[in-house]
Amino acid sequence: MVTQNATIAANAVPGVLLAVASPRDHGYALTRMWEALVERVGWETMTFRSVADAESWIRTRLRQKFGIDLAGPAKHPGQCQNLRVMCRCLQVC
Repeated sequence: MVTQNATIAANAVPGVLLAVASPRDHGYALTRMWEALVERVGWETMTFRSVADAESWIRTRLRQKFGIDLAGPAKHPGQCQNLRVMCRCLQVC
């Protein structure tokens, strides 16, 4: 799994931010262990209990790291909606 993540990261745009929402204990624990394994890949990851918290972290880190503000009005149609979809796709049961 870590090798696969390293291969993906090698082809990814630098500075990948990945938030995972996992409200249940089992999924949360597994995701936290995965974070420890993937740490050396260079992704900035964080696990949350709710999608709202995951979205908030992504918005904050985008602003801090890249100067991208998704909190205000979207500059491109669907910009904020795309963030919600990405967070929901990563939601773990």
